[in-house]
Amino acid sequence: MKLLKKLDDNILQLLLMLFVFFIPLFPKFPFRVVNYTYIAIRLDDLSSAILVLVFIVQLLRKKISFAHLPYKKLFGAFWIVVFMSFLSGVYITKTIDFPFVGLLHAARRVEYMMLFFIAFSVIKTSADFKKTALFVLNVSLFN
Repeated sequence: MKLLKKLDDNILQLLLMLFVFFIPLFPKFPFRVVNYTYIAIRLDDLSSAILVLVFIVQLLRKKISFAHLPYKKLFGAFWIVVFMSFLSGVYITKTIDFPFVGLLHAARRVEYMMLFFIAFSVIKTSADFKKTALFVLNVSLFN
């Protein structure tokens, strides 16, 4: 039970460490190509999606919070502008021929920016940063 409790408390930090470790190792080659588009889903997309999913679950469970995040309104405004731009391109100016491709591009921007929220909520002190950085460096350099 203690192990499960410790894992539950630190799952986000462990996944972030694995993400930081594996990102340079994941090739940018397509994992799955989306049919009829030039968009591909890559392994780093899947790993960051899992990380975001765990982050949302932990947020809903109130295990973490980002109420103290100073830039959350700016990020939210940027995401609103990204999706308004997408909707404008599809319905008003009709410059996006394939709406699904535009939606995937907008979602990728949100996905990459979510990693900031995750790192900000996990790394609260310099000790947390050192622990994360040292773990990743030790595992990657000495294995």
